[in-house]
Amino acid sequence: KQSPKIIICILTCNRKELYRTLRTKLRKYSVPNSKILVVDNGSEQVYCKSDYRYTKTVGISTAKNKCIEIAMEYNPDHLLLFEDDIYPILKDWYKLYTESGLHHTQYIFRGRDCSIQEVVGNCVYYTHGRGCLMYMSKECIQTIGGFDTVFDPWGFEHLDYSIRAHRANLIPHPWIDIKNSNQYFYS
Repeated sequence: KQSPKIIICILTCNRKELYRTLRTKLRKYSVPNSKILVVDNGSEQVYCKSDYRYTKTVGISTAKNKCIEIAMEYNPDHLLLFEDDIYPILKDWYKLYTESGLHHTQYIFRGRDCSIQEVVGNCVYYTHGRGCLMYMSKECIQTIGGFDTVFDPWGFEHLDYSIRAHRANLIPHPWIDIKNSNQYFYS
């Protein structure tokens, strides 16, 4: 049996309806040669079949590291790490990231502290990042590893990850998204 080349991992906690919407949309806009994994970060009530479930909530970095750990057991080329409050709204959404030629990107919605800094080719560089959907190539994970748990219980773990990817020369700017990504996702 061929290993999936793309792993989609969902991190969820106490957001049953959002999780169900995401799963429905991932079925509707399915990704060929992929596998979906779920990590439940200690939800008070079990509402989904998970590949790993914490019995109590742990930090976001710790939970996302579990996503990376179980994803890498499949030796994928690409990891798309979803939180449960974003979902695709068009087919081929995954190609934005897996075919970008970049080792790490993230879905970035503008607002509050996050605005466009520069547009370079098909990439948009932002002044800040977001963590709701992060893309990582196998090389990125092998080079910089997972999230730094110093940021647990939450906050800035995704920003730090992107800065580390940039410092490792895996990406030209720490906070990159692909142009027009907002047409492919609801968050």
